[in-house]
Amino acid sequence: MSDELLMLLMRLRLGVHVELLRINFKLSHHSRVSKTLKKWSPFLVRTLGPTLVWPLQGCNVKRHMPQSFRSHPSYRNICVILDRAEFEMESPTALSLDSMTYLNYKGRNTVKVLFGVTPDGFISFVSKAYTLAPYPITIALKSGILDRLTSGDDSMADEGFTLSNSELQPHGLNLVVPPFRCRGAQFSSEEVECRKEIANLHIVESCILHTRYCRVLCNRIPVSSVAGASNAALICAVLTNIRGPIC
Repeated sequence: MSDELLMLLMRLRLGVHVELLRINFKLSHHSRVSKTLKKWSPFLVRTLGPTLVWPLQGCNVKRHMPQSFRSHPSYRNICVILDRAEFEMESPTALSLDSMTYLNYKGRNTVKVLFGVTPDGFISFVSKAYTLAPYPITIALKSGILDRLTSGDDSMADEGFTLSNSELQPHGLNLVVPPFRCRGAQFSSEEVECRKEIANLHIVESCILHTRYCRVLCNRIPVSSVAGASNAALICAVLTNIRGPIC
């Protein structure tokens, strides 16, 4: 049993190829490796998933909030910072799936995962992996993260998150995003300064980068393993938290 858990951790942390795992663990066929990984991955999700604690406003968030957030009146109520990560996958042979997963600006096929990070640098939310959601806001709405936020909670995100008031007001929420303009329009000096402030505080990108210390997220995800990408992303997020916050 301990060997099977070790096999999964080697796959996630080191990105060891399935065939090499078969050789190292003296198994007769690579299908036994796949079965072991599929058996242990849901177990770790059930065991480690509850450690991704959603922040409670006014309690653990403000207690550990960095001074850079506390000192600014617009940011002191932020409990989570949101961003989407794209993990490369192999090109599907099915044309319909290929067109739905291909991102032009990335130049490759990807699965998308929404991460939520507390202001002090701990990952507190990981959505399931999506193949068909091209926009960050689409994932945010599908993931159910808005239902976790309570009235008075503020969240911060990049300019790709364009929630309307009709979507926010029923929840009593406020979303802090950088000012944005149509192509060719010029920012005012105040807007430029605001964009700089939010960019300096938008630590979620660093947290997502840290999850890639689990090498499996750096490798191209096989089409056959896309269904397990949600479990892999969550487990890697927990392992990243164990290393400690980035702030």
